[in-house]
Amino acid sequence: MSELITKHEINMGGEEIDPDVYDVRTEQKANVIFNDEYVGEIISGNIACSIYDEWETAVNDAGYEILDTDGNVLTVQPIKQG
Repeated sequence: MSELITKHEINMGGEEIDPDVYDVRTEQKANVIFNDEYVGEIISGNIACSIYDEWETAVNDAGYEILDTDGNVLTVQPIKQG
């Protein structure tokens, strides 16, 4: 996330966005909780489509599919093989 924010110089109304992850909770799926509420705007798609697509591809390339977003919480699960 930080690489994407830096590369595209993303900010919220001039405010810097902190991409640090606050917590990760796993079961069969994982809830990734970001520290900065503005990351929620990015993960919910309130950003240019090309940037969102780049981020989604990075998540998929890491082996996860996006299930849901809720504020600064991203829910993912491993991509099923086969």
